[in-house]
Amino acid sequence: MFNASGIERTPVEIIQQCENNNINIILITETFLLEGQRLNTNWQQIHNHAIIHGNAHRGIYTLHGVYLPPSSMSTNEYISTINNLSIDDHTIIFGDFNTRLGTRTGDLRRNGRAAPFTDWLHNNNLINWNERLSRGQYTYRKKEYKSIIDFFISRDTAVVNPAIKIFDTLSLNSDHHLCRLRFNPSTALLKKSPANAERLHWKLQRLQEPDVKDLYINIFSNEVDHIIQEINNAKQKQHPDPQCMDHISNLLEDSIYKALDQSVTRTQIRPKSWKWFWTPELQELADNRDRLYRRWHFTTLHTLERAAYWEEYDTARILLRKTIKATRSQQWYEFCQQMATASVSESNAIIKRIRKRKKQANTFSYPEGPAHAANEMISHLSSVFGGEQRYIRPPPTSIRTPPDHNYLSPEVLLDIIKNLSP
Repeated sequence: MFNASGIERTPVEIIQQCENNNINIILITETFLLEGQRLNTNWQQIHNHAIIHGNAHRGIYTLHGVYLPPSSMSTNEYISTINNLSIDDHTIIFGDFNTRLGTRTGDLRRNGRAAPFTDWLHNNNLINWNERLSRGQYTYRKKEYKSIIDFFISRDTAVVNPAIKIFDTLSLNSDHHLCRLRFNPSTALLKKSPANAERLHWKLQRLQEPDVKDLYINIFSNEVDHIIQEINNAKQKQHPDPQCMDHISNLLEDSIYKALDQSVTRTQIRPKSWKWFWTPELQELADNRDRLYRRWHFTTLHTLERAAYWEEYDTARILLRKTIKATRSQQWYEFCQQMATASVSESNAIIKRIRKRKKQANTFSYPEGPAHAANEMISHLSSVFGGEQRYIRPPPTSIRTPPDHNYLSPEVLLDIIKNLSP
């Protein structure tokens, strides 16, 4: 979980940390995103407040992600909110509680929420895992003070071998630290099929160059001679065994790979967490900023030297932010130049891909789950198209008008306008 204290539409570093540290589910609070805005990510997002998503019921575990604001929520509202959470033996509650428990968690501060929070834990047989596994490790840090207010909570039966890690050496432009709970499920879960092997990538567009194409053909032709001999030997057998066919297939694959490696060469695969504007240079600046942050965080030197370390970190942070902005602007300018010089068909194809990527599919969901939503839609369509409500056409009315009636007279037009006006 992570309290972002304001987040950009492209949270590159947060996504990267989730992938680097094998975080499967993340709760991000205080994003400050306006209604209808979404993060530019390639994974599913659920944006709601106190609403169960229609696709939320999966498996036996119930996850409650909470954010309880410190000032705008009264004590009675706070107590009512935590008491209304549904809790069973497979419930995990995590988030920013803004509750300071003092010595129970190794915190130096305590507030008025500590007493009702402790009673709630005791009444529901809950365990605050921060108290057991990460005592004294602060999740919130400012220059003036630090505190422990981001918790992982569950019953003892919900998790096996739990472990908490507070990433207090990361600089993610927030006064909260990224927190991770890792555990084994107490009940066996359905395992997903293993992922396929990583695909190899080459610069295949270079085959359009005549010299590179000829080089590829020559290398492959030289490599394929001994494969032809193997195929001829296999033809002489009445029933070639599977091992022989696999051997020939492997030889053919190796020949293709060798020809591609020596002609078009392989390409470096961009990490999936990198956005369209992210470059290796930006990654170096981000790594340098994190290194300076860790040096400042762990230093035991004098206050003045510690302040100098902070100044270096702050300079690196500002440089990274400016470089990101400049890189985005430069790549956007290059994209506009490409669109200006491209043909009409190419430009239309690019615009079509962009619109298709940003278009959100409209789905019909219900708080009770997808099955209830499907039944409601069936009932609605049945009432509309089932034929129970038949339209009865009224009998035609015959209005006799004199032969010399003027349909375009000012009086007639005025009556028509009055009848049509709201």
